[in-house]
Amino acid sequence: MECEFNHNTTNGVGFNGERNIAINNTANYNDSAGFNIAANMFLIGNHAEGNGGAGAALNTDQSFFFRNLIKENATGGFLLAANSKNNLFFQDHITENGGVGTELTNSDANRIIQGKAKKNAGDGIALRTGSTGNIIDNNEIEDNDGVGLRFDAGADNNAARGNELDDDNIINNGLNNVIDGNDID
Repeated sequence: MECEFNHNTTNGVGFNGERNIAINNTANYNDSAGFNIAANMFLIGNHAEGNGGAGAALNTDQSFFFRNLIKENATGGFLLAANSKNNLFFQDHITENGGVGTELTNSDANRIIQGKAKKNAGDGIALRTGSTGNIIDNNEIEDNDGVGLRFDAGADNNAARGNELDDDNIINNGLNNVIDGNDID
């Protein structure tokens, strides 16, 4: 079922608990986040645009995000809170957000695969202190105002492979990160 969660004075929609599924919904122009997720989640083909917070504020484990369009949100695209782990982001398009496209904070063992991080006001993808064991593979990262891919000090033991960075670069302040086969123009 497709639903619209638009123009709310808080979040567009929130999920809390086990085994939630949201397919082909919109959460646009809400005062806070489009999607506020503190649950196990399948978020597939959704659209979050123009929200006053993040496109999707996440505090979740073992969730799957697929082909979502997250654009023009005030504070960023996908923002993962501390201790979010074992999530898969596959073919999501994160563009023109007011902050970082996708930000992992103290989050472990997440995968960001074949996505697009373009024209965000902050970094395209940022791994903050305490984020370990994450894999960033085969993404298109382009023309972000910060850097394309950032590993802060304390973001250790991660991997970034086969990413295409156009008008962007990689900054690695972490330890033991594998950065291999990325095409930087």
